[in-house]
Amino acid sequence: MHAYEGHINRNPGQNEGPYVVVGDGIVGSAVARMLHDHGFEVCIAASTSNRQQTYASLNADEGNMFPSWMEERVASMCEQNDIDTVGDVAELLRDGLTVSDAVPEGGLVVHEGDVASDEVEELALLMHASMWQAVGKVWQLNTAVKRPSGSIQTKLV
Repeated sequence: MHAYEGHINRNPGQNEGPYVVVGDGIVGSAVARMLHDHGFEVCIAASTSNRQQTYASLNADEGNMFPSWMEERVASMCEQNDIDTVGDVAELLRDGLTVSDAVPEGGLVVHEGDVASDEVEELALLMHASMWQAVGKVWQLNTAVKRPSGSIQTKLV
């Protein structure tokens, strides 16, 4: 029971990290902030992708720009900091996070730029898909891959 309690109450990603998000645009910044806010050690590796700048100058107050679960946070950020562009929101999301020019040694990449950008054009859908892709990678890195030894009974009789 103590081992189970220790596993459940462990620090997320304590054996791994830092988790690396490649891309410092709005999508990468949002993914990095989400991981950081959930207790993970995160590093952003800056990207020179042209796609990163596509959304930077857009009006952040425009309806349906962000996923519904993020709209209130963005509206609050814009109001409190007197900002109005997506680039400004990305900059605020990166505040307090480590940003480097390259992937640090030992870092585990959980998001690389706009992975789904060929299939998703709308920013809200792109952010939603990118978040789930990053969460999926973190989940895989933190789940047991070694199957327990021993037999599993499949029939009662």
